[in-house]
Amino acid sequence: MLQIVQVLVSLSFLALGVFTVVDWLRHRERSRGYLALALGTLGLTSVASQLDTLTGNRLGVLLGDLALVFFMTSGYALLLFRDSFIPLSRRLRLGALVLTVAVTAFALAVLIPSGPARRPTPVQSAATIALILVWSACVMEPIIRFWMASRSRPAVQRARLRAVGGGYAAIVLILLVAGFGGSAASNPTVQWLFEVVAIIALPLLYVSFAAPRWLRRLWRQGEEEQFRDAVYDLVLFSPDRPTLAKRAAEWGLRLVGADGIAILDANGEVLALRGLAPAGRTPSSCPCRSTPAREPWWSSPGPTRRFSAPTSSSVCVAMRRTSPQRSTAPV
Repeated sequence: MLQIVQVLVSLSFLALGVFTVVDWLRHRERSRGYLALALGTLGLTSVASQLDTLTGNRLGVLLGDLALVFFMTSGYALLLFRDSFIPLSRRLRLGALVLTVAVTAFALAVLIPSGPARRPTPVQSAATIALILVWSACVMEPIIRFWMASRSRPAVQRARLRAVGGGYAAIVLILLVAGFGGSAASNPTVQWLFEVVAIIALPLLYVSFAAPRWLRRLWRQGEEEQFRDAVYDLVLFSPDRPTLAKRAAEWGLRLVGADGIAILDANGEVLALRGLAPAGRTPSSCPCRSTPAREPWWSSPGPTRRFSAPTSSSVCVAMRRTSPQRSTAPV
């Protein structure tokens, strides 16, 4: 029964990696690409390890080396994912890369045994400990940084950063216990606990990049209550449309969980622009692309243009004129 659960968990991690790759292919963002690489190689690591177990370690060298390379790649990829949000210095990135490659090459050279029947030599044990420590360092730094940075983020972004941090923290816990727990780590009860922790990590990692709508709505529920009160103040105390748009932009970012927002009127004039253009850029060079759009089914007849942001972490709000007396704002 335990082996069946282990196989199912490994396949679930592989499916999670596939989902992140598909998500990256849809959006083509650098941060999503690093997350896809991190979770994809983590899933391949789990599957390669299970294949090694199911085949009785007959392909131990091949599958073990593949799992080792995938494993270390996943750790460094998460560090790059962190770098896409909060940049690291070039020296730290290169240092982490050199250390990861050096430890991986050392482990491949000493041929760490993949089967439980073979006892590792002192050199092989040292290589195993070095692998766990380097991987954990590459992962723990982003976990701590994500948690610290999430405090000042909108509710949706805060929850996503903490979800990816919590998911990886669960995996680090499994690795540390398995690597330093000695013979206790092979106890069936401990193995079941490993699978439970891995199952908890799966949904956390999934919602970090593809949270369902109901969950995002739950995350921002507290901010929506504040938003209703803020709308009252916005409407009453905004002397003109640009001022109203600038004040509303902050709430748009918080509710959607985006990094940038542009609010445009029916003529395409930019009323508010935050996080999408550097200082000094003119409204006419707004990074939102204006493309003709087919009439949506929920709108009444009238001219419209759709504005799409350069990345999925940005928002463009285009005021659409449906009649001389009425307008709507699709997001």
